[in-house]
Amino acid sequence: MINIEWQTHTRVQLLQHLINMHNYQHYLEIGCDKDQVFGNITVALKEGVDPNRGGTQRMTSDAFFEQDTRTWDLIFIDGLHTYEQVSRDFDHAFARLNPGGTIVIHDMLPMSLAQAAPRPVEKYWLGDVWRLAFDLANRSDLKFNLFKFDFGCGIITHGTQTPLNLDSNGSWDFYQRNYTQLPLTTFEEYFEHASI
Repeated sequence: MINIEWQTHTRVQLLQHLINMHNYQHYLEIGCDKDQVFGNITVALKEGVDPNRGGTQRMTSDAFFEQDTRTWDLIFIDGLHTYEQVSRDFDHAFARLNPGGTIVIHDMLPMSLAQAAPRPVEKYWLGDVWRLAFDLANRSDLKFNLFKFDFGCGIITHGTQTPLNLDSNGSWDFYQRNYTQLPLTTFEEYFEHASI
């Protein structure tokens, strides 16, 4: 059973806090849908990529990263909720992240098997994005934390960390048994203690 004490913060609040705190100037959003986030972010330069609607660029994230070589201060990833796609989006984003920059990934803490299904079966579909959370926690060449709000917002910066050394087999059973070992944090804990 998934038992998370959720906070009431939102991804928009998190992103805007990061922009204001670090004076970020360049913001990239992958997966804009109806601009629920993109339309509520205030920053000097923002670019939004979505193949269907919202944002500023009507294309897939793969096509965007293939043709665009700019670097970014803050990148928000909320595109196609499959492990394969979000992993590619993260790899591209990490390669384009400015020193001192931040990546935020949405939908990393599903609460039910239906939310974590490979294809949408209910309104709030998170897919298997959670698998990337374990990949990130297993790396030593970055800093990863996972906020307990808004379906799980992963936050990644340059730096180092002690790897979790817990390889996912991609099953819901694995996730249920091990999600508490992920670097879960609250908004207050992270900004009080993290050096970003």
